[in-house]
Amino acid sequence: KSPLAKGLMIAYPAGLTVLPALTGEPERLLVAGNMSDQVWLLDAHSGAILKTFDVSDARSEWIPATMPYAVASDGGQKAWVSLWNTAAIAELNLTSGEVRRIELDKPGGSPSSSGHATAMLYEPHAHTLFVTLANLDEVVSLDATTSTVVSRMNVRLPKQRAGGAYPNALALSPRGELYVAEAGT
Repeated sequence: KSPLAKGLMIAYPAGLTVLPALTGEPERLLVAGNMSDQVWLLDAHSGAILKTFDVSDARSEWIPATMPYAVASDGGQKAWVSLWNTAAIAELNLTSGEVRRIELDKPGGSPSSSGHATAMLYEPHAHTLFVTLANLDEVVSLDATTSTVVSRMNVRLPKQRAGGAYPNALALSPRGELYVAEAGT
């Protein structure tokens, strides 16, 4: 059974993360519902939807417009979802249900000109959120406590002049080295 109204596209789970159990409660899952502009907080045992986050773009008359893709969490009450059809992420307050959009590049433009926010990785010791912008060949680093962009890293190969690296996955080594997978190279 889909949580979408009749006539809308069928959503599919594009990304998920396991959230720690609250006192006396089961573990929860946070799932990005691509093609729905929704993110669902689920009871990991029953599958019941506990909360739905609307991450649609108020400037757009279309749904889906943002296409939520990957999710990350600080393990507490804050989580993020990349909005693949944009150059933005949504910050989610898991308690209040509040959604705050964070632009990582110039807003607007067509989907093909957007940054395509894709993979995300939260580094808890430095309170840093890394986000790939696939169409810009960049990894953006955010201070997760203030939700501000700290740095931008171009991830093209040393002699690569034109775009096309398409960063699409992130990993962090035990020594703190950031690895970036690139779909185009």
